Order: sequence, then C-alpha cells, then structure tokens
Amino acid sequence: MKNTRRAADVIVERLIAHEVRHVFAVAGESYLDVLDALYDARRDLQVVTCRHEAAANMAEACGKLTGRA
Repeated sequence: MKNTRRAADVIVERLIAHEVRHVFAVAGESYLDVLDALYDARRDLQVVTCRHEAAANMAEACGKLTGRA
C-alpha cells in the first residue's frame, strides 16, 4: 500500500506552520477529512465546534485578543 497524504492533512499542517492555535468551526459532512486531520493534530490545535455561524465572530474576537490568526 502506498503512503499518501490527504489534502486535509496538508491544510492542517499549513495551519500549524502559520502558528494557528485555535480553530472555530461549524461541523458538517462536507469536510469530514479535515475534521479528522484536526483531531489528529489536537495537541497543536484547539478546535472549538459551534452550532451556528457565530463561529466567525468567535474567530475574529480571538484574533483581536491574541493578535494571532
């Protein structure tokens, strides 16, 4: 079996490379691979799962308070 990386793994690696520490998301079926990759990186990234699009407001507030992406 060939060892291949998923696009989701690359996305999460880039988030970590850019020193992102918090991810705010509205969980859904359309990006389950990304959610799996985020779970695998749970030591480096804290994922806050929201039930509403207010996740964008949370992300903006976190960015303004911490000065980080």
